[in-house]
Amino acid sequence: MMETVKKEVTNVLNVGQRITENDFKFLADNYKKYYEHGNASFVIEKELIQENLTFNENVAGIRFMYGLKDPLNPNSLVLFLIPCSSISEKGISTESMLKKEGYHDHVGNLYSLQEVALMLSQYVKSVAAENPNLVYKEITRGNFYGKNSLESLLVNDCTFIQFNFGVKNNSISPVIQPLNKNFYQLNEVFMDFTNPCPNLCDIGETGENENCIATLAVTSSADGEKELNEFRYFRDYHLLELAGGAQLFELYYIISPVVAKIMQRDANNIVSLGQFYKEEITPFKLLLKEGNHQEAVYALKETLEVLLEEYDHAKVFV
Repeated sequence: MMETVKKEVTNVLNVGQRITENDFKFLADNYKKYYEHGNASFVIEKELIQENLTFNENVAGIRFMYGLKDPLNPNSLVLFLIPCSSISEKGISTESMLKKEGYHDHVGNLYSLQEVALMLSQYVKSVAAENPNLVYKEITRGNFYGKNSLESLLVNDCTFIQFNFGVKNNSISPVIQPLNKNFYQLNEVFMDFTNPCPNLCDIGETGENENCIATLAVTSSADGEKELNEFRYFRDYHLLELAGGAQLFELYYIISPVVAKIMQRDANNIVSLGQFYKEEITPFKLLLKEGNHQEAVYALKETLEVLLEEYDHAKVFV
């Protein structure tokens, strides 16, 4: 068991590989073809990346996620630095570390998770509006680089990291490079091959969202699959059209994998999952049955706030 975990964490830490300058130009040119408006790159201070890599010993890397401050202004694009852990025992999987103190944007400003989720939703909705053929839940929201890969760029002469947008196979594929204090690139180093982040719970070998708290909580129910289908229908055909729904969509798929994996690891998970089903899922299910969809959104918001309060990063690694 320990050898499996060690191997996976090593792989996660090394996500991100070097590429040639020609490959970088190809990706950058593709981005300009797909996205005519908005920023094509960001410059991030080396110290800011180091701070996010070292704030907790369990950080496995950083998920750089994309937000839009003003939904009517494509030039208000913002980049968020989301430290991630890897507490899964199979595959290369990462979870956003839940931080009550908030998350940095590319210039060092702090935003709460709720604010990040709102700007994520505004970004995804803007991409969906420009590309009607894209499925909302599959749109790339960010990209993950492993800790070792990032640190390999932070050499002595490095003062900044430039984060460049690129596109590969219809998906965002960024390239990062180190810059010196005068903003000149160092040694023509370019890094790509990240993990794209659609931000949804991982699909396991069974085909189910094994790391989704709702899936875990209803598995003991006789009508578990029926209930899950009802929840999915609400998500796919109602949630995004309701006030605050898109923000909650993003918030849920950041919080849920973390909480689900903690509950799976906890020896008392049967009790905690049963309690969660009784206190949170049952009332939510009744609201859906009665057709009170907007009330269901408010109930989901309260549930996520409770989970965020209880499962911040301090509890993940006790």
